[in-house]
Amino acid sequence: MERRVVARGAVCAAAILAALTFAAPSLALASDGMAPTDDKALGVVVPLGDAEADAEPGVSLPASSDKADAPSGAPATGDLPADGHGGDSPQAADAPTASGAGEEPTSQSPATPADGEKSLPQELAAASGTTGAAPAAEPAGQDAAPAQPAASSAKPADAPKPADAPKPVAAPASKAEVAEAATVTYSNMYRLYNPWTGEHFYTASLFEAKSVAEAGWQWESVGWVAPDAGDPVYRLYNPYAGDHHYTLSTVERDHLVSVGWRYEGIGWYSDATSASLAVLRQYNPYATSGTHNFTTSTMEDGHLASLGWRREGEAWRASKHDRIKIDGFWLVTNAWGSLERYWVGADALLARNRLVEPSEGSGWRAYATGSGAVVRGARDRGDGWAWYADQDGRLATGNGWVVTGAYDGGNLRRYWFHDQGGYALARVGWFDQDGATYYADPARGYVSCNECIWRSSGWYWADGDGKTSRIDSGKIGWQNPAGFYQVSAYNVRLPSYANGYFTYVTPSRIRPDASREACVEAFIQRATEYLGTPYRWNYAMAPGDGVDCVGLVMQCCYAVGMDLGEFNPFDHMATGDDGWHSHDANNLWDYGSAMHVGLGDRRRGDLISWVGHVAIYLGDDTIIEAAGPGTSVWVANMWDNGEPRGVIRLFQ
Repeated sequence: MERRVVARGAVCAAAILAALTFAAPSLALASDGMAPTDDKALGVVVPLGDAEADAEPGVSLPASSDKADAPSGAPATGDLPADGHGGDSPQAADAPTASGAGEEPTSQSPATPADGEKSLPQELAAASGTTGAAPAAEPAGQDAAPAQPAASSAKPADAPKPADAPKPVAAPASKAEVAEAATVTYSNMYRLYNPWTGEHFYTASLFEAKSVAEAGWQWESVGWVAPDAGDPVYRLYNPYAGDHHYTLSTVERDHLVSVGWRYEGIGWYSDATSASLAVLRQYNPYATSGTHNFTTSTMEDGHLASLGWRREGEAWRASKHDRIKIDGFWLVTNAWGSLERYWVGADALLARNRLVEPSEGSGWRAYATGSGAVVRGARDRGDGWAWYADQDGRLATGNGWVVTGAYDGGNLRRYWFHDQGGYALARVGWFDQDGATYYADPARGYVSCNECIWRSSGWYWADGDGKTSRIDSGKIGWQNPAGFYQVSAYNVRLPSYANGYFTYVTPSRIRPDASREACVEAFIQRATEYLGTPYRWNYAMAPGDGVDCVGLVMQCCYAVGMDLGEFNPFDHMATGDDGWHSHDANNLWDYGSAMHVGLGDRRRGDLISWVGHVAIYLGDDTIIEAAGPGTSVWVANMWDNGEPRGVIRLFQ
């Protein structure tokens, strides 16, 4: 059972949340996606693996220290007396800049996350970036900003060693003491991270932790476990920087209050028993928010020190007690980029790479991915099957053929499901079923219907039931009449005798179901890609290499899979400068398998023909052409070449 610790003399929970958050992002679900860290963040959140997470939270680390310069202003410091709690002596500061203690590290200053680098020990390998609306911080007021908590210049003193003397024998515990010890309860200390400011936030209130997480802070599970009694740990808030600080020291507490920090009462308690472990404190002397980090992990403590953070020793003591089980809950947040749904289990950890069962209190069965986000839509497993769920993460159910609109915004889709006992997997990729071949895109999960699909062996058509058949011609739907040049989604192949350099063919760029208009635009688009290509007699080569007027037409026809037969790049060059195919502009007019129309009927995509010349018509009396020696492919007025003899229509 989770215990809530209410700060004594503190503001109410709503006021605390208001201080923590501003402009909380919308919680409407969005599409997948991950984004890089913002340059405001102090460091990169490094979530631990599940095994590590049980022992310690994630680590907020600055990027590698070789790219960031220290700020020009030195922090203001001043000594304050220690108060006898065993903590570090704070330093007085009247300026809003972060104040540190001790000698500055000899290495360069901690870098900001804008560097985008992660220098981590092997045990802390995985890091995640974030984007989106910044999680909240308190807006600045008119008064001067209060100082950051001071860092201690001295390592905490070791406990005095007793003189060599006979050790007294402990008296047996009284019944009252035994009863008192038996009634001690514990609370999880939840840890969250603001990827924009670099601040970690710690709270014993699960309600507060949930609210902060929903506002865009990254959930880092439980930092440690605290008792319900012991030495009080005080919680303070800087309303100008949006930063929290926690301390055992009444001197440090009172000093921060005197310079403008808000005292929020007792946050939790330090474990004063021998069965406890140290919570270690680190300080970043160059940050203005998120300047302190608290952890029970010696690994995290050492790693931060290696990046330029200052070790400040023991802050307080945590209980050596198992984390308290909680009621699992759904978390909808954009803290890791796009808005996603996560399941936080009874162990207070994000579910990862596992099924979420209704018995956990989730209400439905879901699958949590490696990032923690549950599957919505299709997620390919890589084995011919995919997880499939609705937009709330409810896994699909059923067995065999299912036609439903439940998973694609109300659009009826066809699925082949295989029941797994309480949920179903969707068949994806190419598969045979009931004597027919089907295809389901792994990114979509549903079976393709009434569309063309490319497979290594060619183009296929999926009918209304999803049954596929090969499109041998490379074209369905609109096509030129028989006896005229045909278009195709397949590439043109030159005659078998064609070889050598002059065999370049533009690949077809249309789909089998392309309309006439789509074919015309693909034809013209290819022509524009030749703008600036030099004119070369008898050439029909790649852009930049060279073409003549009819060579340009050939390559544009190939872009729609139109085979012109003997009018091809090889024959055009092979017969020589005065050979028959050197005059293919005239030959295409005289012998080509295309329709002739009157000049007044010209349309976009037609060929305008003159004796010894041909050009592609763009509309409004403009053409694109390879005009002649000494020029390059350009756009011109069709009347600059004189009166045309007529129009060749390639697309009827």
